[in-house]
Amino acid sequence: MGITHRKLNPASACFVRIARSNDGFTLVELLTVIAIIGVLTFMAVHPIKVFINKTKTSRAAAEIRGLEKDIIAYASEKGNYPPNLAAVGMANLKDPWGNSYVYSTTCTRIIGIKKNTDFDLYSKGATGSELIDSPASLIAPDSLDDVIRFLDGSFDDVADKLVI
Repeated sequence: MGITHRKLNPASACFVRIARSNDGFTLVELLTVIAIIGVLTFMAVHPIKVFINKTKTSRAAAEIRGLEKDIIAYASEKGNYPPNLAAVGMANLKDPWGNSYVYSTTCTRIIGIKKNTDFDLYSKGATGSELIDSPASLIAPDSLDDVIRFLDGSFDDVADKLVI
C-alpha cells in the first residue's frame, strides 16, 4: 500500500511528504528537555518557598505585636493581665501555620534568662512544637522556627535570630 504514481496537486504532495516524514524528537532529546524544565522548576520553587516562609514569619510577628497591644490595653483597663486570649477576644486567632498562639502570665526561663517579666506570647512556628517553655529550648531545632515575644516585647521575631 504505497502511494500511487498518479499526478497529485502541489498542496496534497506537501501533505503526503509531511505525513510520511520520519523527522521527530529522539528519546534523549525529550529527556534532556524534561530534565532542563525540572531544574528550572526547582530553581523557581525554592525561592518561592523561602519567600512564603518569611511572609508567614512577618505576619506572625505582626499579629504578636497586635496581641501584645490588646493584652496591655486590657491590663491598663482592668488592672491585671487577662487570664487567656479569649478575654481580649482573640481565642480563635491562629498563626500562619494554623496553630493557636500561646499566651501565659506565668513567665518562663530560657537558658537561665527570664523571657519576660509581664507575660509570654509566642507562635509555635511551622513545626507546631511547644519546646519553647523547656530549659535550653532555643537550642532545640524544633523551637528555632517559633516566633516569640521576648524581653518584654523588645524582641518579636523568629527564635533563631535571638542572640543571648
